[in-house]
Amino acid sequence: MTPRNSLDLPALDATLGPVLTSALRAGRPATAVVLAVLARAHSENVPAGRCRVWLRSRCRDAEVAQIVTETAAWRTLTAAAKRHGAESPIVRRRRIARRAVAALLQPLPAGDAALIAVLALGMLDDENAWDSALVSKRLGVTLGVTHTAVSARVRKLVESGTLTLLSRGRGVPGRVRFAKLPASVSSTLESNPTAVGLVDLLAGESEASPVSNGGAANAAAVLRAVTEPSVGYGPLSDAAWQYALLRALGAEDALPQGRRTRARRALRSAGLDPDDARAFVDAARTLSEGEPARLRDEREAGRAVEAAERAASAERSRAQKKAVHEKVLPGLLAHVGAVPKTPTREWVGAMREACAGVVADESKREVVALLRGALRQKLLRAGWSTDEVTRGIAIILPKAA
Repeated sequence: MTPRNSLDLPALDATLGPVLTSALRAGRPATAVVLAVLARAHSENVPAGRCRVWLRSRCRDAEVAQIVTETAAWRTLTAAAKRHGAESPIVRRRRIARRAVAALLQPLPAGDAALIAVLALGMLDDENAWDSALVSKRLGVTLGVTHTAVSARVRKLVESGTLTLLSRGRGVPGRVRFAKLPASVSSTLESNPTAVGLVDLLAGESEASPVSNGGAANAAAVLRAVTEPSVGYGPLSDAAWQYALLRALGAEDALPQGRRTRARRALRSAGLDPDDARAFVDAARTLSEGEPARLRDEREAGRAVEAAERAASAERSRAQKKAVHEKVLPGLLAHVGAVPKTPTREWVGAMREACAGVVADESKREVVALLRGALRQKLLRAGWSTDEVTRGIAIILPKAA
């Protein structure tokens, strides 16, 4: 355990380092990496502030560094880690499974049901069983749809009360959690023995009743088949998958007659018996080979390239901002003189003249924007009023017409 009253980076290396390394090697999203480290820090009594300093010092991943730097994102994840550490993993897994299965028993659009399944599996398959998930572009790759379509589905599920949106904001990926079950939805779950058995299996418990265990196992296999490329990119569809799942749960009547008829027709066209859940699982795996798998691999490769480009751009922006704060502005002030406690015409004029070359250079627009922000902070700290700062910056670093 790390002492609470000292910042011993080598000791934190031993405590947090293996978790960080493991999460990065597993290719987890940046928010999942940060959450894993925060959870270990919380369990070892390491304050979040010290964990943040350690991450800034040790982690070279650009996306992780961006989250650690952004106050809103850091606070959201810190709060999530505290909640996570205060609850039994068994209780958390059961809650995730109950809410997800109950939602899947409803007559949702097939795309919404597929998204719920993928979100639930992502939470349950994580060794720490986090009860929230990142709305990332990986979801679109898995489901075979655009990120815009995923976002639209998330909004619908939030509006319907199926999901709770935990965070949103510029540059901050949204996180969602399954919402509390209404009494009517909960009763639908409890009245279905196979669905109750499925919850037990997904939660990692062995108390599934003998009556429902076989059906629950088939339902679990169908549920996991949603991630097969044949569903998102091949001859099967999320509508066929949804029907197969509800059929395995003995709840296909939840769907309107027209949707049931179309799904059964699609399954027959694929050479499947609509009433054989096991056949759907085997076929989904077999039909994923070849073109469907290739298409998904291409999408994933493109997503990875985009993520790397965004990370590189963010790293360049951070480096540029650091240079403005640590080199450019200090250099200007060394030439002009320290910021006076109150504005003077002489100092403002000298600063304007010193900045003239940067302002005139069209290639340095980003530097000028960063310089405005850095100078604003400096002037406010020197004691200038907000109005004085606004007028001063308008003179020193005028915006192009």
